[in-house]
Amino acid sequence: MTTLIHSCDLELIRSPPTHKAGKELDLILTWNCTTETLMVTPLHLYDHFFIRFNVSLTEQPPAPQPMILENSRTLVLRHSRLKTALKTKGAGFHSLEPGFPDCNTRMNVGVAHSEVNPNTRVMNSRGIWLAYLLLTTVLHVVLLSIPFFSVPVVWTLTNVIHNLIMYLFLHTVKGTPFETPDQGKARLLTHWEQMDYGIQFTSSRKFLTISPIVLYLLASFYTKYDATHFLVNTCSLLSVLLPKLPQFHGVRIFGINKY
Repeated sequence: MTTLIHSCDLELIRSPPTHKAGKELDLILTWNCTTETLMVTPLHLYDHFFIRFNVSLTEQPPAPQPMILENSRTLVLRHSRLKTALKTKGAGFHSLEPGFPDCNTRMNVGVAHSEVNPNTRVMNSRGIWLAYLLLTTVLHVVLLSIPFFSVPVVWTLTNVIHNLIMYLFLHTVKGTPFETPDQGKARLLTHWEQMDYGIQFTSSRKFLTISPIVLYLLASFYTKYDATHFLVNTCSLLSVLLPKLPQFHGVRIFGINKY
């Protein structure tokens, strides 16, 4: 295999073990570039590790000018293995090689995602963050519009309802609404455990961890740290804060919500 790699002018980059069994299963092949700061991070969701590195491209000498042959009707462009013909009075290109695709064909690039499980990236969208903040604000305004609710009660209800919904959607519901080719690995994982393929302390995880804490501080301030409200708000915060800790990743206390 080494001979084959060198015959293709490729370079094999050595890396630490990339599988949980301690084997180097994922190969990094480069051509005309260098790699720096190679890092391997274990994932909780898959057997293979996450490989991260920087790539620096090497400057190439300028390519030779293509040779153009002209006759009375067509211009033939020859460059390396690519051979196409340009009609002098036509609308576009045509191919000299049998089976070569028509150059007038339009390609759809970037119209589909490449994620095995879309649940891993959906919370990274800034639009999702904005919608989350707007819905929380709307909930608080609706509760404030109810005349027989005092301000401390409204803040406590906002905090409790927000944390209840977050607990249900992020820490109770498991699996995905999509058909994923991961052999059912996400079937037993909650949405929080699927986010970012299990990598901890990403921007989306930090945002969803800080948000209930900020709401808890606001609720405590506007309830003037009343003992009853403080106890309810603290228990509500812990119910969504503890499952987010890395130590509780995949843990089912007393087997609750295990299957």
